[in-house]
Amino acid sequence: MPRVLGIVMAGGRGDRLQPLTRSRSKAAVPFGARHRLIDYVLSNFVNSGIYALYVLVQYKSQSLIEHVSGTWRIGGRLPETFVTVVPPQMRGGETWYRGTADAVFQNLNLIRDFGPELVAVFGADHVYRMDLRHMIQFHLASRADVSVAARPVPLAEASEFGVITTGADGRINAFAEKPRSPEPMPGDPTSALGSMGNYVFATEVLVDALREDAARQSDHDFGRTIIPELLRRHRLFAYNFRDHRVPGVRPHEEPAYWRDVGTIRSYYEAQMDQLGAAPAFDLDNPRWPIFARSAEAAARLLDDVLARPEFTPQPADGITYAEKIAPEDRELDLSLPAHELVNRVRALSPHIGARAVLDGRPLLVWKARAADDGSFEPLKVQPEGGRRMTYDEYLRGRR
Repeated sequence: MPRVLGIVMAGGRGDRLQPLTRSRSKAAVPFGARHRLIDYVLSNFVNSGIYALYVLVQYKSQSLIEHVSGTWRIGGRLPETFVTVVPPQMRGGETWYRGTADAVFQNLNLIRDFGPELVAVFGADHVYRMDLRHMIQFHLASRADVSVAARPVPLAEASEFGVITTGADGRINAFAEKPRSPEPMPGDPTSALGSMGNYVFATEVLVDALREDAARQSDHDFGRTIIPELLRRHRLFAYNFRDHRVPGVRPHEEPAYWRDVGTIRSYYEAQMDQLGAAPAFDLDNPRWPIFARSAEAAARLLDDVLARPEFTPQPADGITYAEKIAPEDRELDLSLPAHELVNRVRALSPHIGARAVLDGRPLLVWKARAADDGSFEPLKVQPEGGRRMTYDEYLRGRR
């Protein structure tokens, strides 16, 4: 999978959810007994193997900040693994976030520092399960610049959504944010294809679009300005969530369940969907858990992430990882197979590094990969007494 950075838009006020949002933002509203609304999107990212996440907050954010910091502590023990809350930094002037697009624009430094190939911009206030890897695979297969998650909605309710018109291949031909007269889907006059407010962007396309938007008068909003503007000159595709499946969903559940809980009525109805012997959305799914706030749940979250294949060293030469590498052994034997060397680097704390001698000089190797030819390729290193840098920088400095 390409290098992906997740940005979760959690700054909404949720005025239609009053009095639940009287003292908190919409993403912090309790839901499903033990959760907050934001737990659903964050669980989807983590369950999809995306562990680099920024949560952008604004209105009445204290409750949300405390919840995220107490529940989503997965960083520190793993490199480039974090769930970080980002309040308005006012980097571009003395203004708060003026819209969803402006919120990301004001934090372009975070995107630049992480260096992703794709940026997934998702909302924080919907109830659903989603494997983002499916959407990313669709994005790559379509050679899309932007992919928009979408699902059929009743035509009578479509004015509450961004409405999409596509060709047979899923390429978006038109996009209208909350239109008065929504365009029905071809062959289904009772439904329209509604945007879920979840986007996957090629990084360069996103950055350029945000800079252009910031330089002009607009709503600075993804649905109202960014997507319609990009539609004129880029490849935009709709990922149809209707056909989406995740592991562990039971036969009695509603396929591709998704709810916008922006009103008291929809909030109540979605709560009811989780009750009973055969709920439409069953929280009891160990294969795709929705993580909750508690000491037990926080420990389970970290254990779950550490057990993922991308963080689990693989056996080499018929010898298990535990037998071959003792915890206190931090020296790299460069005669080992490339994938085993990579496993060593990944297994060590990001605050330690793996010691190696490359080209006759001692280095700390912080990140590495197995190259296509099977050789060991350092990615981030630190010369003895020097700063951490990419391996390319190190090689340039030796010339």
